[in-house]
Amino acid sequence: MFLEGIMSAQDQFKSQPTDIVLCSAPPKTGTTWPKALTFATVTRNSFDDSSNPLLTKLSHECFPLLGLDLNNTSSTRDPDLPLLATHMPYNSLPKSILESGCKIVYICRDAKDAFVSMYHFIRRKLMQRNLNPLSLEQAFELENVTVYVKKLVEFIGYPFSFEEEETGVVERIVKMCSFENLSNLKVNKTGKHRLDTSMPISNNVYFRRAKIGDWENYLTPEMVVRFDAKTEQKLQGAWPDSGCL
Repeated sequence: MFLEGIMSAQDQFKSQPTDIVLCSAPPKTGTTWPKALTFATVTRNSFDDSSNPLLTKLSHECFPLLGLDLNNTSSTRDPDLPLLATHMPYNSLPKSILESGCKIVYICRDAKDAFVSMYHFIRRKLMQRNLNPLSLEQAFELENVTVYVKKLVEFIGYPFSFEEEETGVVERIVKMCSFENLSNLKVNKTGKHRLDTSMPISNNVYFRRAKIGDWENYLTPEMVVRFDAKTEQKLQGAWPDSGCL
């Protein structure tokens, strides 16, 4: 189903110049937080601190997923909220996205961190279904955050005004979207999303540790050597050269 949706999107999806595409390939590169930050900044004039949808919805629900929620049309999208996400590699994105001039935020993460994060994600899902998870061998903080948030919103075309910076809007958004705050919200502790599918997902699986370099606690030196070699071999030439943040 998901593969069919991706193929349909590649052939038929029509992107708009105003689109903001959050691209992360492979999954588990840590998009929960960037999605929250992007949504909060783009909609900062539509909601106040007490009414923001992020307080009651997982940030993934605020971004239609290309290939699943969006395939060949943009008719179901909110024209005032030009956000979409995808796990498709850059060189597999629909031609309309690459040629429309829209903003692409391409999230890259150390492949070893993504591997460990994916391992825990799958392990959790298997345990929920009473299946025995594989071991890692078998499967083979926020300092200066505001600086990067400003770079992000300038790139996607929603820069903060001088007044917003002076009145602490940036800091409030960063605080609201922090791992500590999002992971402790009731909706992210006990809620689920994609309830209309055969595989609803618990929101809490997206919040584990949010630490860079956690792979060092799981991978042996020998595994790291093999992993790095395989990553370089498989991903050579896969990164965008320009036009992305």
